[in-house]
Amino acid sequence: MNNNTMKYVILALALLYVVSPVDFMPGPVDDVIMLAATMILNNRNAFLNSNKTIDEKNVIDEA
Repeated sequence: MNNNTMKYVILALALLYVVSPVDFMPGPVDDVIMLAATMILNNRNAFLNSNKTIDEKNVIDEA
């Protein structure tokens, strides 16, 4: 699975949890926590994958 596919799978699972009648806690508190965690996870993965490219200006050659 590529990164975009995984992002949408995680988002779909989080939304399924939010609309599901089975919850860990009554009320919307756990739903908000789940959505916040999903957003943080998706943004963290995007941030980590954006730093994988190496800028040739920052490479120091040791000769």
